[in-house]
Amino acid sequence: ESLTEVNGFVDSYEYINFTSVRYLQGDLYGKLLALLTVSPIYIGVMCVTLVVFNRDLNMLLVCIGQMMNLTLNRILKNTINEPRPEGAPIQSSGMPSQHAQCMFFFAVCFARTSVSKRICSDRWGQVLIDGMFFALAAVVSHARVYLGYHSLEQVVVGALVGLGFASLWQSRPFQKLITWCKSLHLPSLLLGYFHFKDYSDSGIENILQFENYCIKKEKQRTSIKCN
Repeated sequence: ESLTEVNGFVDSYEYINFTSVRYLQGDLYGKLLALLTVSPIYIGVMCVTLVVFNRDLNMLLVCIGQMMNLTLNRILKNTINEPRPEGAPIQSSGMPSQHAQCMFFFAVCFARTSVSKRICSDRWGQVLIDGMFFALAAVVSHARVYLGYHSLEQVVVGALVGLGFASLWQSRPFQKLITWCKSLHLPSLLLGYFHFKDYSDSGIENILQFENYCIKKEKQRTSIKCN
């Protein structure tokens, strides 16, 4: 927090901690980690973009789950109230790490989504894609420790909470939410008015291949109709 005197009055300013990143001057490795540590922001923007432009019902539910995950993180931080490491640029509570919790939640959700949508038909290719999600989450968690924002214990707890909540959200609560929405005919409203896509009970093996096939067929139909 900083104080600035203007016309005899003292104004108090606060910073948004989530985007605050610093590294030692000349430390190229630290600079790379500083760039990677803002990955949750990039991924959040990507998810919202997918919801708005791709209208994927599953991604909408992932975004809802992430908001609940961040709310849980705030509750835990206020309850535990453990300070960050000595010398940290931020003086707010550090247990558990929000970045670690956020990234590991995304990693679980994206891995399960990639499996359900059969993004890669090759088994080892699928393992590689899923591994990349968790590798990025691990690197971001390491960056928070390396840059002095969290202790190792804080990022480990954050990662475990993110993994646990994502697994819970993608299992029983996730399925119950879908069932409840269907009982209210909410998917019919989303699919009909907002054109959201729901592949949960479609039985389609490869959704990306199916969408590509439909686009090609529609282009052919439109071309024949125009001619």
